[in-house]
Amino acid sequence: MERVVAQVSQSDRFALYLGMQVDFLLE
Repeated sequence: MERVVAQVSQSDRFALYLGMQVDFLLE
């Protein structure tokens, strides 16, 4: 379970990073 949570957390962090990049470019 811990590994799965870690992977999801990492993916969410990456997705959030990409989202911030996109928002910055759109602005």
